[in-house]
Amino acid sequence: MKKILVPIGTSPDAHETLQYAVDFASEFSSQVFVMEVFNAQSSAGNLANIEEIVAESSREHLKEVIDKVNAKNVDIKIATYNGDLIDGLKEIDGELGIDLIVIAPRSNDIREELYLGYTSGKIIKRTDIPTLIVPRGTVFKPYKSVLTAFKSGVLKRKRILDALIDIKKKFNAKV
Repeated sequence: MKKILVPIGTSPDAHETLQYAVDFASEFSSQVFVMEVFNAQSSAGNLANIEEIVAESSREHLKEVIDKVNAKNVDIKIATYNGDLIDGLKEIDGELGIDLIVIAPRSNDIREELYLGYTSGKIIKRTDIPTLIVPRGTVFKPYKSVLTAFKSGVLKRKRILDALIDIKKKFNAKV
Protein backbone atom coordinates (compact mmCIF):
# COMPACT_ATOMS: atom_id res chain seq x y z
CA MET A 1 0.00 0.00 0.00
CA LYS A 2 1.93 2.99 -1.26
CA LYS A 3 -0.57 5.80 -2.01
CA ILE A 4 -3.28 6.98 0.37
CA LEU A 5 -5.73 9.74 -0.52
CA VAL A 6 -7.45 11.92 2.08
CA PRO A 7 -10.22 14.14 0.71
CA ILE A 8 -10.40 17.26 2.88
CA GLY A 9 -13.64 19.14 3.22
CA THR A 10 -14.75 22.09 5.28
CA SER A 11 -14.98 20.30 8.62
CA PRO A 12 -12.97 21.99 11.37
CA ASP A 13 -11.86 18.47 12.41
CA ALA A 14 -10.40 17.54 9.00
CA HIS A 15 -6.90 17.54 10.50
CA GLU A 16 -7.93 14.62 12.77
CA THR A 17 -8.73 12.44 9.76
CA LEU A 18 -5.47 13.50 8.12
CA GLN A 19 -3.51 12.71 11.30
CA TYR A 20 -5.08 9.25 11.38
CA ALA A 21 -4.11 8.74 7.72
CA VAL A 22 -0.55 9.91 8.40
CA ASP A 23 -0.21 7.58 11.40
CA PHE A 24 -1.60 4.71 9.30
CA ALA A 25 0.67 5.60 6.36
CA SER A 26 3.75 5.59 8.59
CA GLU A 27 3.10 1.90 9.31
CA PHE A 28 3.23 1.11 5.59
CA SER A 29 5.79 3.71 4.43
CA SER A 30 3.07 5.19 2.22
CA GLN A 31 2.67 8.58 0.61
CA VAL A 32 -0.37 10.64 1.58
CA PHE A 33 -2.19 12.86 -0.88
CA VAL A 34 -4.59 15.44 0.53
CA MET A 35 -7.26 16.52 -1.90
CA GLU A 36 -9.75 19.32 -2.04
CA VAL A 37 -12.35 19.64 -4.76
CA PHE A 38 -13.79 22.95 -5.83
CA ASN A 39 -16.12 24.01 -8.59
CA ALA A 40 -15.17 27.31 -10.20
CA GLN A 41 -16.22 28.33 -13.68
CA SER A 42 -15.48 31.68 -15.18
CA SER A 43 -18.02 33.32 -17.44
CA ALA A 44 -18.33 36.60 -19.28
CA GLY A 45 -18.11 39.47 -16.83
CA ASN A 46 -16.45 37.38 -14.09
CA LEU A 47 -12.82 37.38 -13.15
CA ALA A 48 -10.94 35.64 -15.95
CA ASN A 49 -8.63 33.84 -13.55
CA ILE A 50 -11.27 32.76 -11.02
CA GLU A 51 -10.21 29.11 -11.29
CA GLU A 52 -6.60 30.01 -10.41
CA ILE A 53 -7.74 32.11 -7.45
CA VAL A 54 -9.98 29.37 -6.07
CA ALA A 55 -7.30 26.71 -6.66
CA GLU A 56 -4.76 28.81 -4.74
CA SER A 57 -7.26 29.31 -1.91
CA SER A 58 -7.81 25.52 -1.80
CA ARG A 59 -4.06 24.89 -1.66
CA GLU A 60 -3.73 27.40 1.20
CA HIS A 61 -6.56 25.66 3.09
CA LEU A 62 -4.87 22.29 2.62
CA LYS A 63 -1.54 23.71 3.84
CA GLU A 64 -3.29 24.97 6.99
CA VAL A 65 -4.74 21.49 7.62
CA ILE A 66 -1.35 19.84 6.97
CA ASP A 67 0.32 22.25 9.41
CA LYS A 68 -1.92 20.91 12.20
CA VAL A 69 -0.62 17.32 11.95
CA ASN A 70 2.57 15.53 12.94
CA ALA A 71 3.85 14.34 9.56
CA LYS A 72 6.10 11.63 11.08
CA ASN A 73 8.37 11.65 8.00
CA VAL A 74 5.40 10.74 5.80
CA ASP A 75 5.45 12.41 2.40
CA ILE A 76 2.26 14.53 2.17
CA LYS A 77 1.35 15.97 -1.21
CA ILE A 78 -1.44 18.33 -2.22
CA ALA A 79 -3.94 17.72 -5.00
CA THR A 80 -6.77 20.05 -5.98
CA TYR A 81 -9.43 19.38 -8.57
CA ASN A 82 -11.89 21.70 -10.28
CA GLY A 83 -15.12 19.81 -10.85
CA ASP A 84 -17.09 16.93 -9.41
CA LEU A 85 -15.65 15.04 -6.43
CA ILE A 86 -16.09 11.58 -7.95
CA ASP A 87 -14.59 12.64 -11.27
CA GLY A 88 -11.64 14.09 -9.35
CA LEU A 89 -11.14 10.91 -7.35
CA LYS A 90 -11.26 8.79 -10.49
CA GLU A 91 -8.84 11.08 -12.32
CA ILE A 92 -6.34 11.08 -9.45
CA ASP A 93 -6.68 7.31 -9.13
CA GLY A 94 -6.01 6.97 -12.86
CA GLU A 95 -2.91 9.16 -12.62
CA LEU A 96 -1.47 7.87 -9.35
CA GLY A 97 -3.03 4.49 -8.63
CA ILE A 98 -4.55 5.22 -5.23
CA ASP A 99 -4.46 2.20 -2.92
CA LEU A 100 -6.75 3.54 -0.20
CA ILE A 101 -8.98 6.50 0.60
CA VAL A 102 -9.25 7.59 4.24
CA ILE A 103 -12.38 9.58 5.14
CA ALA A 104 -14.52 10.60 8.08
CA PRO A 105 -18.01 9.07 8.04
CA ARG A 106 -19.88 12.35 7.80
CA SER A 107 -19.43 16.07 7.52
CA ASN A 108 -20.27 18.47 10.31
CA ASP A 109 -23.76 19.20 8.94
CA ILE A 110 -25.27 15.71 8.64
CA ARG A 111 -28.17 14.36 10.67
CA GLU A 112 -26.94 12.24 13.55
CA GLU A 113 -29.10 9.20 12.78
CA LEU A 114 -27.07 8.54 9.62
CA TYR A 115 -23.58 7.02 9.85
CA LEU A 116 -22.42 8.02 6.38
CA GLY A 117 -22.96 11.55 5.20
CA TYR A 118 -23.75 12.65 1.67
CA THR A 119 -20.13 13.03 0.54
CA SER A 120 -18.68 9.93 2.23
CA GLY A 121 -21.63 7.85 1.03
CA LYS A 122 -21.11 9.12 -2.50
CA ILE A 123 -17.42 8.14 -2.40
CA ILE A 124 -18.29 4.64 -1.18
CA LYS A 125 -21.09 4.11 -3.69
CA ARG A 126 -19.55 5.63 -6.80
CA THR A 127 -15.89 4.56 -6.72
CA ASP A 128 -14.11 1.23 -6.71
CA ILE A 129 -11.28 2.50 -4.55
CA PRO A 130 -10.90 0.78 -1.15
CA THR A 131 -11.98 3.21 1.57
CA LEU A 132 -11.20 3.30 5.27
CA ILE A 133 -13.86 5.12 7.29
CA VAL A 134 -12.41 6.72 10.41
CA PRO A 135 -14.87 7.98 13.03
CA ARG A 136 -14.18 11.54 14.16
CA GLY A 137 -11.75 11.71 17.07
CA THR A 138 -10.29 8.22 16.50
CA VAL A 139 -6.58 7.81 17.15
CA PHE A 140 -4.71 5.22 15.09
CA LYS A 141 -3.62 1.99 16.71
CA PRO A 142 -2.84 -1.34 15.03
CA TYR A 143 -5.94 -3.30 14.10
CA LYS A 144 -6.96 -6.51 15.83
CA SER A 145 -10.11 -7.00 13.78
CA VAL A 146 -11.46 -5.55 10.54
CA LEU A 147 -15.01 -5.21 9.30
CA THR A 148 -15.33 -5.00 5.54
CA ALA A 149 -18.30 -4.45 3.26
CA PHE A 150 -18.88 -4.90 -0.45
CA LYS A 151 -21.43 -3.24 -2.70
CA SER A 152 -22.31 -6.29 -4.73
CA GLY A 153 -19.69 -8.95 -4.06
CA VAL A 154 -18.44 -8.50 -7.63
CA LEU A 155 -14.88 -7.21 -7.71
CA LYS A 156 -14.42 -4.94 -10.72
CA ARG A 157 -10.73 -4.26 -10.13
CA LYS A 158 -8.16 -6.94 -9.60
CA ARG A 159 -6.42 -4.94 -6.86
CA ILE A 160 -9.57 -4.04 -4.89
CA LEU A 161 -8.71 -6.34 -1.96
CA ASP A 162 -5.01 -5.45 -1.79
CA ALA A 163 -5.47 -2.87 1.00
CA LEU A 164 -7.45 -5.34 3.10
CA ILE A 165 -4.84 -8.06 2.56
CA ASP A 166 -2.03 -5.64 3.49
CA ILE A 167 -3.82 -4.59 6.68
CA LYS A 168 -4.51 -8.21 7.64
CA LYS A 169 -0.88 -9.21 7.09
CA LYS A 170 0.68 -6.15 8.74
CA PHE A 171 -1.34 -6.36 11.95
CA ASN A 172 -2.29 -10.06 11.95
CA ALA A 173 -5.89 -8.84 12.09
CA LYS A 174 -9.02 -10.96 12.05
CA VAL A 175 -11.32 -10.10 9.13
